[in-house]
Amino acid sequence: MRVEWMWQTNADSWSEPRPAEWGHYSDVENLIIEEAFATEKTHAILDGCHIDFKHWVQICNNGQNQAIPIQRLIHKKDEKYVRTERFMPDPIAPKRPYGGEYGWVSPFIIEVREDLKLSNGQLPSRDETIVPMVVEKAALGLIEEGKKIGKQQEATYMAEKLMKQQKGGINEVWQCCAYLYSMNSFLYQKLNETMRLIGSEEHEQEWRTLDQCQIKNALSPLFTNTTSDDDDDDDDGDYNDDFHFHDFFDGDHYYLDLLRRFDRDGKYRH
Repeated sequence: MRVEWMWQTNADSWSEPRPAEWGHYSDVENLIIEEAFATEKTHAILDGCHIDFKHWVQICNNGQNQAIPIQRLIHKKDEKYVRTERFMPDPIAPKRPYGGEYGWVSPFIIEVREDLKLSNGQLPSRDETIVPMVVEKAALGLIEEGKKIGKQQEATYMAEKLMKQQKGGINEVWQCCAYLYSMNSFLYQKLNETMRLIGSEEHEQEWRTLDQCQIKNALSPLFTNTTSDDDDDDDDGDYNDDFHFHDFFDGDHYYLDLLRRFDRDGKYRH
């Protein structure tokens, strides 16, 4: 069973009456609304609007108090919603493959490691004592980046999800990162944008400094399982046709399986 909240997109139409048309909330907004509804709260706070469960409307926070009808749908387990926005072309075309020229370690990884002041061998996959620090920096980065683009509620929700894994093992953190990346939010958009800038001489200054504190902190848990160049873990290439992430990980098929499972299903799940 999958619960989906929707809002009426033509509620303010001044034309002749016509059938209601409904729009989708983002994955994170949908979770925020459903959790508030399930705990019997009177309202759910989103970015730019709030949900009034008593009157079943969405009210914008721009002072106009416009009430837009909402609805809650329950889909069967096998029904899937394809999020077409994840298949839209990126406006920034990479001039080089994702890190292909750099061997195992991408310049982005090096920037993250330097920003976190980690030594070459000090990585969460090898030293779990630094996991709480990395998780906290990532959560703070998510919130700071969300504030910049007007997505503070979404960012706070994702940061709280991540912070719940702060005292867990690295596998739990990886699962949470894959879960957050799979959702329709600013995180995957900014991640993809940054990845496409890497290696471009034209955009070098941008990807080296792009949201330096916010983005690198927000994405660091996704990219700190790297290995040094002298590691010779086998990589059978099974995932090359589906992902370019193999350039950033040490052949950890467990994590790649998570990313493939979440993304291909067109929905997220734990």
